[in-house]
Amino acid sequence: MRPGTLETVRALTDNRNPMHLEGWCWMEKAVAMCELIEREKPALVVELGIFGGRSMLPQALQLKDNGHGVIFGMDPWTRPAALEGDHSAADAMWWAGINLDRIMSKFLGMIVNLGLIDVAIPIRATSHAAAPLFPLGVIDILHVDSNHSELVSMRELALYVPRVRARGYIWLDDLGWATNQAAVRELDSTCETIMDVKSDAGWCRLYRKP
Repeated sequence: MRPGTLETVRALTDNRNPMHLEGWCWMEKAVAMCELIEREKPALVVELGIFGGRSMLPQALQLKDNGHGVIFGMDPWTRPAALEGDHSAADAMWWAGINLDRIMSKFLGMIVNLGLIDVAIPIRATSHAAAPLFPLGVIDILHVDSNHSELVSMRELALYVPRVRARGYIWLDDLGWATNQAAVRELDSTCETIMDVKSDAGWCRLYRKP
């Protein structure tokens, strides 16, 4: 990674920095995602679940540095979508206090501020509504990080894994969530595990499709 890109990624993922984006992507995860993009030179990256853009925009920065490729992100930015499937009362209370329009607006403004309009393409839609936009076997890197209910996570795998090319890559976030375990088992049994990125801030796994 270029030093300037690394410093921007650090700012985007550091809650103490005024430039930081909302969300839960931590520095080590963002760097690992950028390093994969730097190495593999993908043409198409797809992210399911943008929220504040904290993982989407670091990837977009690396794509811009590569001079090749785009990232599409899907997020409806609505509470019903965030709470579809099995969620606790605490989750519902947390989402009720979040201003999703403000979070989305900050993210969109940062796309402009960082000069990423031609690289980062957000789609305000649920992942299942947007799936037909992508033909089978065209996605080079997929990041699954939206609603982690079993209903939604398994539906996303069913819809999007066939759209990943052979030997393409899949990031699955939040492996420790109980409701995400069916998705973990599915990818563990059908794909090659490449690496885990784990810290006190979270746990994600990179897979490669056969």
